[in-house]
Amino acid sequence: MGLYIIQRIIEQHGGTIKADSEYGVGTTFTIKLPASAPKVEVAAEASPESGES
Repeated sequence: MGLYIIQRIIEQHGGTIKADSEYGVGTTFTIKLPASAPKVEVAAEASPESGES
């Protein structure tokens, strides 16, 4: 269950995970993540003008 959660988090960030296992030696996990996240444009909300009432 733990590796499944890790895989989902990595994929949500645009990355990959790879496992290489060798009997008697062990397992190596390679995680690759993008250097920077893609920019997401956020619409600015109009703010009420401050001033006279």
